[in-house]
Amino acid sequence: MLLRELRSVLTRAGIEYEGEEIGPEIAEFFEKDFPSPVGTPENGKLAKIWQELRDGKTFWEAVWNPFINRELDRETVKSVLNRAYSENSHNFKNMLRALHIEDSKYQNFMSLMYKYQLTPKNKLLGLFNKPIG
Repeated sequence: MLLRELRSVLTRAGIEYEGEEIGPEIAEFFEKDFPSPVGTPENGKLAKIWQELRDGKTFWEAVWNPFINRELDRETVKSVLNRAYSENSHNFKNMLRALHIEDSKYQNFMSLMYKYQLTPKNKLLGLFNKPIG
């Protein structure tokens, strides 16, 4: 709950800030994938997914099929995508390679991300990179 409150305060500060620009430190905060507290099922699911990806499973096998079969919730999928996006220099092409997705499936992947509102780019980041006023 404390992280939600902090996020809310920072969002409000961004909206009411009268200066030209808010620093990248705040923008980076919104990109972070804060893990669930230790011992919660979500934390275990994420660890399992990352292990499967390290073992060579594709995104489709480790994440997408369980999501479509309702074994994973949207927030878990978003956490995986946010982490992959952050760890790959905020570059979708690099992220796809890390998730073992073939280059030929790029358009398919991107289409599904937008269709299911799973894109790792945080829409709030635009507020912090543009002048306000």
